[in-house]
Amino acid sequence: MKVDFNVNAKDFRGREILVNGANGSPATVNLSDKIQEVLYFIGNDANADIDVKYKAYKIGVKMGAGCQDFTVDELAFIKKQVGDKVVAGIYGQICDLIDTETK
Repeated sequence: MKVDFNVNAKDFRGREILVNGANGSPATVNLSDKIQEVLYFIGNDANADIDVKYKAYKIGVKMGAGCQDFTVDELAFIKKQVGDKVVAGIYGQICDLIDTETK
């Protein structure tokens, strides 16, 4: 399924979330960036499964290339991995994006 995660995150009022950018100016929070960040840091402990690490890496690279075809397994992996690493508002937007694209 083709999913474009390059979407700006919204706050609880539906406005784009802004943070301080690199030069101090406002910058938006991008869902793809948040997901890729989580995937990049999976397995930051000695007991991490190396297959999970590599899968996270490959999905992150794929996502970085823009709107891509993702398998159902890859999308489920994304939801599972980001679930406890992002706040509810970001997680919900990721799930809504995946669920909307897979219907």
